Amino acid sequence: MNTGRTARIEILQIIRLFAASMIILYHSGLIGGRGYFGVQIFFVLSGFLAYWTTRKPVSAGRYLIRRLIRLVPLYWAFTALTFVLLTLRPGLSNMSDGDPLHFLLSLLFIPYKGAAGYTLPILAVGWTMQYEVFFSLLFALSLLISHRHRGLICGLLLLALLAVGLWLKPKNVIIRFYTDRHLFDFFLGLLAGSGWRKLREAVPEDRSVLSGLPRSLKAPACAALSLLALGALVFLVLDLRFSFKLHQAVRLGIPAAVLIFTLLLLAERVSFPSKLLALSSMTYSIFLVEYFTTSVYKRLFPEPLSLPLAVLSAAALFAVTFALAVIPWQLIEVRLTSRLKRIFLPS
Repeated sequence: MNTGRTARIEILQIIRLFAASMIILYHSGLIGGRGYFGVQIFFVLSGFLAYWTTRKPVSAGRYLIRRLIRLVPLYWAFTALTFVLLTLRPGLSNMSDGDPLHFLLSLLFIPYKGAAGYTLPILAVGWTMQYEVFFSLLFALSLLISHRHRGLICGLLLLALLAVGLWLKPKNVIIRFYTDRHLFDFFLGLLAGSGWRKLREAVPEDRSVLSGLPRSLKAPACAALSLLALGALVFLVLDLRFSFKLHQAVRLGIPAAVLIFTLLLLAERVSFPSKLLALSSMTYSIFLVEYFTTSVYKRLFPEPLSLPLAVLSAAALFAVTFALAVIPWQLIEVRLTSRLKRIFLPS
């Protein structure tokens, strides 16, 4: 790696790729029940990027259209594929089914409880997309009210929904889903984005945040931030639990936010290899493809493997997942998305 000027903060792309990789390990069972924190990283990043990428005035409509173009086409394509597979093989999944009504509800991001008792769309990992779209709607509403106070407004909306979920414990599936504590991770992302904006405003645009520190403090600050990032990473990987119970959105969300913010400070202006960045740009496709590849993997290897075989099988799983992700990434994320932007987001 070498330092230099970058068009965007590349470390965020690398963090996203790391999160997707941890979810692959989690869904495959290769590291037991750990790795779920990749979801928290995604949600925190979404909150951060929503705030940071709208630092220049943008209309609520343009923001929302941009987000829907980013999220919906790929999700719909994989939902349709899952529906076809479940229609042909009804017992293929023990968490979702091929009910046409459930297919429609999944496409519309409306939560429901399926026959198996899970509140999951047909594409099981799509529950994260339901939250992403819902948060985008809340943030667009906040932009509509006030661009300047968008973070504060959206944060208050999230806290209000969390309060409804915690205190009223609604029975309705839709209300319960959209007042769940997973919304807390988006709130953390907004806090991180607001904090980052204030730090960035204190130094020139062509310099890093840490460059504003006196020379005598730079080394100690970097050492302290490195230890903090390492501690947050260890906390996440080990999924440390204490005697008091905390929802995973809180237990894993806070260290995920700490990890993102500290790495942002340490590697704000670090450039990464172009091939690694190209792979990180496929993260969304990778995340949806791994739902299928990890399912196949667990059918092939239902029992734990010895360490050498586990390492080899993990390498093969990642290689197949990344290779298959190229197709939807190129066809949908690149080509279709570009065409939709030309239609709905003219310059």
